[in-house]
Amino acid sequence: MGKPLRILLVEDNRDDDALIERQLRAGGYDPVLRRVETAEEMRAALHEEGFDAVVADYNLPRFNALEALETLRAAHEDLPFIIVSGGIGEEVAAAAMKAGAHDYVMKDNLKRLVPAIEREIRDAADRLLARQGEEALRESEARYRALVENAPEAIVVLDVDRNAFVDANDNAVKLFKLPLEQLLSVGPEAVCPPFQSDGLPSEGLHRGYVDRALRGGRPVFEWLHRDAEGKEIPCEVRFIRLPSSKQRLIRGQSSPTFPKAQWTSSRRCWPRTLPIVIRTANKPCRRSRPSTCRPSGAAT
Repeated sequence: MGKPLRILLVEDNRDDDALIERQLRAGGYDPVLRRVETAEEMRAALHEEGFDAVVADYNLPRFNALEALETLRAAHEDLPFIIVSGGIGEEVAAAAMKAGAHDYVMKDNLKRLVPAIEREIRDAADRLLARQGEEALRESEARYRALVENAPEAIVVLDVDRNAFVDANDNAVKLFKLPLEQLLSVGPEAVCPPFQSDGLPSEGLHRGYVDRALRGGRPVFEWLHRDAEGKEIPCEVRFIRLPSSKQRLIRGQSSPTFPKAQWTSSRRCWPRTLPIVIRTANKPCRRSRPSTCRPSGAAT
């Protein structure tokens, strides 16, 4: 039992039909051929059945190979299309290939037919896989874009080699108070003060976190941003490297945090202010009513 093979045959000569079928069987196939002679018959066949390849005679009384090729294209079918003819010149064959035919075989050399069909079926399968990969990539990009746009954090994508942002969500635009077009024309130095809150230079620290992310790490750190109005914004920042075959991309997401420096500064004042409060709590203030200076819990 040979391998199954479904062929849409554009042919008006039953003898040639039989020759092609014998050649396919000799090549190890169990072919099923559906023969059509007009565009209407071809459209109906494409609608009703699935085929592995189209084999077309170049000239029929009411149809020809180029018209069959257009009919196939209009049906949005990516099938191997092979012309089998008894006498077309090199120029006509070249024009047919340019129009989209995948190969042509002369009827006096039908031994080329099976290798041509097998090769073109493999190529068609490769094209299908490539399209599926592209569609999957587009769907993945759409999902990523939806996640980014709906994320509560400010998110930017940094091209490391260009040291420039190549993508950003709406929250990044709001955080840095820069229009998207302007944000995508600058790099990290435009949204950071020269020095961080600990006095260390922003550029060197930033480079270290980027290097960690490029090596596969996922650094999480406190960072001081600065918006277009000069306001400094403490944030928690997370870096992760994005998959890309052409660019070194880092995604950074920033979440504004409570200004800990201010909180720490307030705590540093406690040892100095607390004794003063204790010493004066039981004495009436000269410029205030006594009741306003009573210690907590004192009798009124």
